[in-house]
Amino acid sequence: MRGIDLRQFRFNYDLTLALVAMNADGTVYTTYAGRDATGASSHQSTGSLAAVLADAMERHKSHKPRKPSTRPPTVVEELAWWKRDKREHKCFHCHMVHDAMQQEGRRLDRWTERDQFSWPDPMRVGLRLDRERQTEVAEVIKGSPAAKAGLRKGDRIVSIGGATPISFGDIQQVLQDAGWGPASVSVTWQRGSKPSRGTLRLPKGWRRPSPEEYAWRSMKWAMSPKPGFGGPPLTAEEKRRLGIAEESFAFRVKYIVTWGKSAETGRNARRAGIRKGTIVLSVAGKNDFRDMGHFHAWFRMTRRPGERVPIEVIQNETRKTLTMTTLP
Repeated sequence: MRGIDLRQFRFNYDLTLALVAMNADGTVYTTYAGRDATGASSHQSTGSLAAVLADAMERHKSHKPRKPSTRPPTVVEELAWWKRDKREHKCFHCHMVHDAMQQEGRRLDRWTERDQFSWPDPMRVGLRLDRERQTEVAEVIKGSPAAKAGLRKGDRIVSIGGATPISFGDIQQVLQDAGWGPASVSVTWQRGSKPSRGTLRLPKGWRRPSPEEYAWRSMKWAMSPKPGFGGPPLTAEEKRRLGIAEESFAFRVKYIVTWGKSAETGRNARRAGIRKGTIVLSVAGKNDFRDMGHFHAWFRMTRRPGERVPIEVIQNETRKTLTMTTLP
């Protein structure tokens, strides 16, 4: 991302893949991007990409050139995080942009929870979009803002928030700009031959996802409080050998954070009795995590600084409960 204008190339920087179709004058025709917690390709396929690019080409054919912007670009090299860590000779990965922007916001006392939960999935408003026909509604969640607006399965979104989308990424960008709420977003859709209009009425905090939804995002690593330890989930065979129910989530501590700015979280875990090799059975009574990403997102999003968290473990073949007081 070195040298890339962050105001021009706007997309969810946590993604594995994002494609921007644009004119040389800076006009963006569409952004093919998006995923959910089920996998990096949940919203992407060769077929849908071909369809989106074909639509983008049609926009290109009718595009009227405009003068390129003379506005100076906003680049990662200008952020204090880059300068402090002296990353001049290292690759600046996409996901690092969120880290850099977060630290810049905290430095300027401008970072809030609203910024943490960026690029909301359309499921936040009750819309599940079709993977292949990206502006077609595959499902509407009962009682959601989309349902209340009148949208139904099979509808094709023609416009949203004043934009004419041709991809999942285009719709997500409108939601990104909608703010924390309360907010209202106009939407027009085609149902058969009949156009319909409605309004998505978004309540305050509508963008905040569940920990399971947020688990894949690399932005979670900067959140606090942090557990200070982690490791691989136990295999089915290991669970059987230890007498742990197969459906229960459990993991073996492989690392305790003793490096960087989070080193104190690892020392805090050690003070609570966590050691490498410790088997964690539950945290605050919860043992149904989908994976380790879910565990880390859940811990950061549901625990509070100063909270005493019970951790059920196996150490030296003995089950016990440790208690860890979380750090800010």
